[in-house]
Amino acid sequence: MFLINLSLGYGQNVRMELDLAKLKVGSHSLLHTGYQYTRGLIATNKVLALSEYSYFHDEFLTSDLPVGLLRLSVEQESKIYPKIQLSTESTALTDENSSTQLKNGNFNIRYEILNLKQYALTAATYHTIIQLKAKTEALSTKVRPSPIRFDLVIPKVLEPNYVNREIKLPIDQISYYRSGFLFEVPFTTSIFHSMPIVADFNSINPSFDYTFSSGSSYYENKNVEVSKLQIHGGTMVNNSYSDLSTGTKRLWAISDVPIGNSSLIYYGFKINEDYLQSSFLQPGTYKTQINIQIKDETDVNINQNQTMDVQIEIPEMTEFQLGTSSVSLELNSAENYLHGVHKDYAGHVLISKNAPFQVTVRSNLSSLYFNDSEIPVSNISIGPSSEDPRINQIAELSVEPQVLIHSGQGIIDGSYNIRYSIRPTAAHQLIHVEKGRYTGLITYSITAL
Repeated sequence: MFLINLSLGYGQNVRMELDLAKLKVGSHSLLHTGYQYTRGLIATNKVLALSEYSYFHDEFLTSDLPVGLLRLSVEQESKIYPKIQLSTESTALTDENSSTQLKNGNFNIRYEILNLKQYALTAATYHTIIQLKAKTEALSTKVRPSPIRFDLVIPKVLEPNYVNREIKLPIDQISYYRSGFLFEVPFTTSIFHSMPIVADFNSINPSFDYTFSSGSSYYENKNVEVSKLQIHGGTMVNNSYSDLSTGTKRLWAISDVPIGNSSLIYYGFKINEDYLQSSFLQPGTYKTQINIQIKDETDVNINQNQTMDVQIEIPEMTEFQLGTSSVSLELNSAENYLHGVHKDYAGHVLISKNAPFQVTVRSNLSSLYFNDSEIPVSNISIGPSSEDPRINQIAELSVEPQVLIHSGQGIIDGSYNIRYSIRPTAAHQLIHVEKGRYTGLITYSITAL
């Protein structure tokens, strides 16, 4: 004859597994069966419950999740007892009243977890040990099984709030060509996740797909590399920028799971002024598609792909002005009548235009007038103040538009130095006209090619 001490560990364990939907709701309940109660040799009694821990444990570590998130209620036949909040203090699950106390026999316990949205739920299996016992221990009093291990299983989940999105980058101001273009995407991406995550990105194609609506023969089929566009992303608005390329690069990383498990991601784009002037000085639409892979670096099976269809939209734009609104030429000496006169105006024509163009000049009337006297505008010549291949020489001004400047490409902050003159042969003819100030209007026009 011999005695064996056999430790059977915990009794009937409870495992509550939450999926993505339950995590987003922040609560869940389950009914667990198979409990037995024997009141023993006592008239009235009740069942108590308590937790060994104040906080759920993750393996041997204490988590931030209090066991008070868990509610328990006993159900027997049609009787449902009030819920209790689990704690390290013994709390009554049932009544002690003789008419409503728990009967001998089987009963069930409903476990309900609440208010999970108030916590950062990192993927793991959390547990606590629950003791079930009678308030008064008497001969043959039993509550089984006890103790119970309660497992709360938080799985790895990852869900962005969108998959595909079209982003339009409107480069619709000439000033962007001077100071660069910055654009913060006017929406945030929320990502529901239960573990640290990272995002990598790459462009599907090495160059933009370029289209334009104008039929100008001067427009080229632009081959602009996507590296001219920079992107940023992350949980902050001001993140560092990275060049876009077909090679995969790290865009952002989130090392901590936030309260509520939802991280907000901000995206933005940048093109510096040098690239705008060298590669985007032509109206049209420049398209590319960016692939963003959000993933758990420790588990290749946990990943979500997002695509961004990015369109850079550039309309035709013009800034055109004259450096001065009036010019004057004076014939006030014999030498002037002999050799003619001229006057130079630095920066007289100022142009910013993101398309090929030409500038024409014409006189509003065929003559300049002083009282009842007149002289033909053809006496006036307009051209470059010095050698400048960009500017044509107009020998005789007329009422018909004549091309002064012709450019097969756009320009930003183009400055043109212009000379107004009366050539010697024209000056000779003005010797005998009435002396005075002759005036007229000259019109400059710019048109796209």
